[in-house]
Order: sequence, then structure tokens, then C-alpha cells
Amino acid sequence: MVRKTFAERLDDSVRWTGIPDLVKRPPHRRSRRWAPLLALTLATGGLVYAIVDDARLPFGYMFVMVGFAVAVFMPLSGPVKNWTASEVADERERELRRTAYLVALTAVAVTAYGGIILLAALPVALGWSIDQLCSRLMALAFYLATQYYAVPTLYASWALRPEREDEDA
Repeated sequence: MVRKTFAERLDDSVRWTGIPDLVKRPPHRRSRRWAPLLALTLATGGLVYAIVDDARLPFGYMFVMVGFAVAVFMPLSGPVKNWTASEVADERERELRRTAYLVALTAVAVTAYGGIILLAALPVALGWSIDQLCSRLMALAFYLATQYYAVPTLYASWALRPEREDEDA
């Protein structure tokens, strides 16, 4: 019987998950068309619930956070390559990345501008407390982060043609 130390057992448990093998090879980039739409839809619905109704504020905030959690993992395997030395990008991929992030930052800026104006006017009109305003601003901040992660993947996925396998027979 081989005695293993606690650290060796931890190493074995990590190897069992398969994560070290994923880190060693480059990511398989593929088109993600519906996951960013799902994340943005959940987050948008949650933000509307959070802003409109005090009773549904936790419910809306939960949907914003679920959309954010889905969107955070989009850059890992989406079509937009990261700026790392392990992944070499050609001119087309650099242009796609530039355009995708310009679209994303435009969407974030427009949403932030409209959301801050809306959240500046509504507390005066509806008599919100500081706590109510802060919770809605937090939901808006997570919605903006969701947009930042999901919109580049969404844009790049719809801008690229889907890859078809060779049909040589």
C-alpha cells in the first residue's frame, strides 16, 4: 500500500477534474450565438424587475446575477481571441476583436448614460430611499458588466459564418 501525503492527494484530485489538461492546450474557439442572447435576456429582464418593483427587487437582482454568471465565461471559448502569446491572431481576427469591442463599449456607454439618467430621475419622482437607489445602481453595474462580456461574443458569433465540415466524398 502506497502512502500519499495530503498534498499528493490534492494534486490527484485536481488532475481527476481534467482542468490541468485544459490549461495545457489552446482553447477551442467556436461560435456562441445563443448563450450571449440568453445572458443578456436574463439580465435585461432582471434589471427591469429590479427598477420597476420594490417587491421584486431581489428576484430581479437574482436574474441579473445569473445573466452575469453566464456572460463571465463567454470570453473563454467564444470566437474572440484574447491578447495572449499562446493564441496568435491574424489581421482578420484582430479586426473582428476591435469591432466587437467597439460595439460592446458603445452598448455599455449608451446603457450607462440612459440608466444613470433614469436612476437620477426615478428616486425623486418615486421617493426612493438611499438603500433602494444603491441596490438598483448595483444591479445596473452588474448589467453593464454582463454587456461587456456578452456583446463582443454575440457580435463576433453573428459576424462570422458558421464553420461547415468538408463534404468531400
